[in-house]
Amino acid sequence: MDSNRAYLKLWDRASHSVFMISNNVASIQRLVGNFGTIKDTPEMRIRLSKLIDDTRLLIRQTGLDLKNLMTIDGGTQENRQRKIAHQKLQKDFEDVLKRFQNVSKTSAEKARAYVANIRAQNEKAREDEQLISESQPLISIGGTSNKMHQLHALDNEIEYNEALIVEREEDLQDIERSIAEVNEVFRDLGSLVNEQQSMLDNIESNVENVAVNMESANADLRSAQRHQQNARGKLCFLFLLIALVVF
Repeated sequence: MDSNRAYLKLWDRASHSVFMISNNVASIQRLVGNFGTIKDTPEMRIRLSKLIDDTRLLIRQTGLDLKNLMTIDGGTQENRQRKIAHQKLQKDFEDVLKRFQNVSKTSAEKARAYVANIRAQNEKAREDEQLISESQPLISIGGTSNKMHQLHALDNEIEYNEALIVEREEDLQDIERSIAEVNEVFRDLGSLVNEQQSMLDNIESNVENVAVNMESANADLRSAQRHQQNARGKLCFLFLLIALVVF
């Protein structure tokens, strides 16, 4: 009973986690779609980063729960039923993992493209800065520092872009960690499938052995019954001979 309660508790948590991961992935897909648009704000990036971190935690926990479910033993028939249910839950988990992996790759591609574009903008700004420095006087005839204003604006643009690059590269590193962790979970699931098959083979082998042993026992019993019947027949024949001799 205790093992059954422990199994159901783990099962409920793993099932709920798979559901939550699926919802999180759908939200991540929507947020990644905002990259490069007017909705691509710092607040949106913070929300996306938290959502990815939460999803990674759920993935790690669910992977452990699936492993632990394999260690809780039930009866032979119960183990078979659990095996079927476990395979279904694991398949659902693998499906949401693939979706998370795909959206992570898409996010990484967009982040790399964004960083490359910002770097190109910064390079262009530096070239413009160099041209302005070489071609225009520092102070105009009217006393207005046009050159200084332009150079200051370009410096601000370069500084802002550099901050964006740092931010996006941190996002990219976070995404790449997510991809690496998902790959590790997939490897663990592969090992888990092998363990499940081994366990199922053992269960079937035990069932077959029980059937063979029962058949062997039945054969031995039938043989013993035949020997007993033969012995009784011989004993009766011996009594008959004795009776004939005596009388």
